[in-house]
Amino acid sequence: MEGLGVLLLVGISWLLFIGLGAYISIQKNRDAGEGVLLAALFGPLGIIVAALLPNKQPPSSRSRPKKSIQQLAQEQEAWELRQLGLDGSIDDDEALKYLDE
Repeated sequence: MEGLGVLLLVGISWLLFIGLGAYISIQKNRDAGEGVLLAALFGPLGIIVAALLPNKQPPSSRSRPKKSIQQLAQEQEAWELRQLGLDGSIDDDEALKYLDE
C-alpha cells in the first residue's frame, strides 16, 4: 500500500508541474503546449527551462494598418466589379447581360 501512495504523490506532482509549465509559458506570451511538453518530459527541470525561455513579443496591433470605411467600400466595389467582369475583363454587352439578371 505504501508504494501506491508514493505513485499517487508522484502523479499529482507531475500534473502540477504540467499545469505550472503551461502557466509560465502563457505568462511569457508563448504557446502553452511548450510548457506542458517541457514539464511532462522533464518535470521540475522542464519548468526551469520554460521559465528561462525568452518572452515572445505579443502580436503588434500596428503590424497591419487599419483601413478606413471608405477604403473598405472601394475594395468591395472593385471586388464586385471583378465578379461581374466590369473591370475590363469582359465587354460592355456581356456586362449588361449580367446586370439585367
